[in-house]
Amino acid sequence: MTTTIASPTDTHSDIESPEHAGWRHGTVAWFNAEKGFGFLTPDEDTTAVFVEYSSIETRGYRTLSAGQPVVFTVEHTPRGPHAARVRPYTRALGDPTTPNP
Repeated sequence: MTTTIASPTDTHSDIESPEHAGWRHGTVAWFNAEKGFGFLTPDEDTTAVFVEYSSIETRGYRTLSAGQPVVFTVEHTPRGPHAARVRPYTRALGDPTTPNP
C-alpha cells in the first residue's frame, strides 16, 4: 500500500481564486428563477454556457439576473458546455476582471 502525504507548503485549496484553475469571466444572458436554469455568455467566447441553480455559489436564494457579471468554471458534456461553479461579482470601474471578494 502506498500513502501520499501532502506537503505543508501545498497551496492547493478547494476554494481557489477566480484568477486560477480555469475560471472564466462572463455575464448572465438569461436565467429563469422558477425553473432554476439559464445561460451565461463568456467574455472571450460566443458559445453560450448552460447554468443550473445548484452551480451558483452564493448565500441564500441562488439566482442570477440578466446582464449580471459572473466568474465560472466549465465542464464539457455531451450536451455542450455546462457551468460547474458560478460566482456573481461586481466589476470595478475601469477593470472588467476584478471579482468581488
